[in-house]
Amino acid sequence: MIPFFSRRIGLVAGREQPILLGTKINGRIGRTNVGGLVTRTRDARGIAPAASMASARVKRNVLADRLSGSSRRSATRSAEQQLARGA
Repeated sequence: MIPFFSRRIGLVAGREQPILLGTKINGRIGRTNVGGLVTRTRDARGIAPAASMASARVKRNVLADRLSGSSRRSATRSAEQQLARGA
């Protein structure tokens, strides 16, 4: 499993890759907290091809002091290759 660091979107091996678009959502629905992030980077010649990345999380209050949750990350093949290279 490759960790997801949102602050590294737009960076490949320390070099900037232009971000075409991105959106983030955070909120609460009843006892459930939700969040999501979607980005699309542009092709940067000599750095990395265009890529799409998404991350989502869900946390639910089970008891007054207990939480249960899950997170999921998804990326295009080019983004997976960037992450594997330590982007």
